This record gives sequence, C-alpha cells and structure tokens, in this order.
Amino acid sequence: MLLVPVLCRLLLPPWQARRPVVLALAGLAAGAAFMLLLPDGLRIPLEHERWAVVVPGFLAAPLAALLAGYAVWRLGREELVSYEENPVSRGIAVAYDWALTRILRHKVAFTLAIALVAGGGWLVGTGWSTMSWPLRQGFALVGADLSQTRLDATLRRAFPGLGSSFLPPLDEGALLFMPSVPAAAGLGETQRVLMQQNRAIAEVPEVASLMGKLGRAETALDPAPIGMI
Repeated sequence: MLLVPVLCRLLLPPWQARRPVVLALAGLAAGAAFMLLLPDGLRIPLEHERWAVVVPGFLAAPLAALLAGYAVWRLGREELVSYEENPVSRGIAVAYDWALTRILRHKVAFTLAIALVAGGGWLVGTGWSTMSWPLRQGFALVGADLSQTRLDATLRRAFPGLGSSFLPPLDEGALLFMPSVPAAAGLGETQRVLMQQNRAIAEVPEVASLMGKLGRAETALDPAPIGMI
C-alpha cells in the first residue's frame, strides 16, 4: 500500500510544460496521425491475416488525430492530484467503506453466505455421496442408515459430482497415433515418414479411413514442431 504512492511520487513528479509548447507538440502529433491514416485508412488483420477489418481513412484519420493530440496534451500537462481530489480514488474509497461497514455490521450473515457458497461448490464438485460421509458416520453411530432415506436418494441423484473431467467418455472408434522424428530430420524426411506410416496403417483391414498431418496448424492452440506427425 505504501510502495506504489512512493514510486509514483519519485518517478512521476508533477510537471507542466509551457502551453504553447504543448499545443505545438499536440498539433504535430495530431497532424502526423491524420496524414498517416488518411490515404489508406487503418487495416486490422485477424485470424493470422486470413482476413482483416479495414477502417476507411475519413473515419480513422480524424479519430487517430484526436487521440494523439489528446494524449500529448495530457502528458504535457501532467498533474498529480491528492487523494481527496481524485474522483476514481474517492469512488473506490466510498464503495469500500460502504461494503466494509455492512460486512462488519452483519458478520454472521456474511460468514454464513461465504460458507454456503463454498459448501455449494464442494457439493457440486465432489457430489453428495462424498460430502455426506461425516453425516453417514453419525447416523451409523446411533444405529441408523442414511442411505435408506428418501432425502439421501434425492440428493445423490441431484448432486452426483463432476468426477475427474467435464468431458464424457466417447467411443468414436478412432485412434490417435502421434510419433515425432528427430528435430534435425527436416521437412522432406518428415514427409517421407508420414507417407510410409499412412501406407502401413491403411493396410490394416479394420481401418476405414486415416488422415496424417505434419507440423502445426495456423492456430495458437497447436505449438507442434515440424517433426511431429
């Protein structure tokens, strides 16, 4: 809490350049941004440059000029205001004081709400059978069986638990075989291994179809090297 204000005070001392200098710099920045984007507009490539969003120059140039000029003006007229005069800080302080006051006024209700949320998460994740183990042991000590009650059966059906994964087992009849050749093999050797592997797998009578891929796809989710088949 103390480090950030100290660093701001040391690294961002309040300073203000002369107004004519700031106006000249802001005008130069706005003019440069305007002239840069006016002829061709702004092109934003997407999907590894497969397609792009193009903003026409008559729209992009004035907006870029306005933003560039405003940024230079703000940097040239930098002024650190106190905590009481900063509207963002005041808003955070008001919201924090409002929440803290009500939490301290209703400590029991707040604690019960947190416990309810945490217990609900554990119930959904692990299931009623796991969560009710202490309760089952308590019933067993007095000679009762919780599993014979209608409430227990209803809760076990409603909250079976998520298990180890959200993905259910799929019997697609498909197999994934992903070998790798040495990194120094090169593209030609990898392609030769791929073709030889495809021919060998296709000779198996149970194989209906196959598909081979080498290298990586044009996506951030496939960081495979060229030697990975």
